[in-house]
Amino acid sequence: MDKNKILKEKYDWLEKDDFWKAFNTWVIKHDAVMRIAEEEGIVFNTPQILTSNENSNVAIYGKASLDGKDVWTTGEAAPENCKNPYFFAMAEKRWKDRATLMLVGLYHLGFYSEIEADGFEQPNKEDLQAETDNWKQYRDNPLGFTKHKQSKWSEVDEGLLVWIINNVDKQKYIKRAENELEYRAGLEK
Repeated sequence: MDKNKILKEKYDWLEKDDFWKAFNTWVIKHDAVMRIAEEEGIVFNTPQILTSNENSNVAIYGKASLDGKDVWTTGEAAPENCKNPYFFAMAEKRWKDRATLMLVGLYHLGFYSEIEADGFEQPNKEDLQAETDNWKQYRDNPLGFTKHKQSKWSEVDEGLLVWIINNVDKQKYIKRAENELEYRAGLEK
């Protein structure tokens, strides 16, 4: 199922920077989600504050409606899951975005709002390309061996061994970065 195609067909006004893929998850900008909510006519009822304490933890719970369908969901923000210091605002954004995506049928397809996790931030295309180019050489041959150069692990530079041990997941990052670049290239056509 081509999820980005479904989204683009349903909301043809979306731009290529309004949604992207991060860690095999489709992510939509908060502003785009709010435009979807406005376009669809979603009604948000006043949420209830579930918790608010001296540690700045905020959780809210509320209902949103669309064409007679109601969803109840939460929004939360705390120092552990939010970079900015405006926890009430972030909790509200998360609540509204989740409710919107649920009501329009995108949440169950695996779409999330950018504000749901710090890891959902949109990657910078130039940084992504530089990072991919920088690590690509190590994907198939992390030690840089050729057919004519044989070596033993004991002869490998200690710094390189530390890098290999600490960067096992770089292979996944390289593949994700390559997929992201291919996807963006397809959108630009």
